[in-house]
Amino acid sequence: MKKGFTLIELLIVLAVISALLSVATPVALRSVAKAKATQVAMNLRNVNSALEQALLLYPDEFNPTALSGKNILFELYNKGFINVDLSTKGYQVVYDDKDKKYLIKYTNNDIDPILVKSAYPAVKQNDDGELYVEVSLQ
Repeated sequence: MKKGFTLIELLIVLAVISALLSVATPVALRSVAKAKATQVAMNLRNVNSALEQALLLYPDEFNPTALSGKNILFELYNKGFINVDLSTKGYQVVYDDKDKKYLIKYTNNDIDPILVKSAYPAVKQNDDGELYVEVSLQ
């Protein structure tokens, strides 16, 4: 009775392992991309809800005139509407004076917009590739 493995047996095991890895790696990368897109979509949704609440509860502090020149995300964070200052992660809130609405933007181009839109259908994309959600003043 001989001990150990032959070279052929070891090569077959390596071939099977490499085949499994070649199948698993793209699946794992897609999962990571989808998770990142879902995180961006949920952050946009949360900021949308937080801004709508702030506009209802603090109309004097969260009107476009009072917020002019301020970091709106930091103001939402300061008041406790969101628990993380997302302005350091590529998000920003700007007021569109022409259309009289706030735009919550994700300015990084590191995700697939289609994945974000599938997680949160209210998301739109501008010409610069930025993803955004509109919050109208009514």
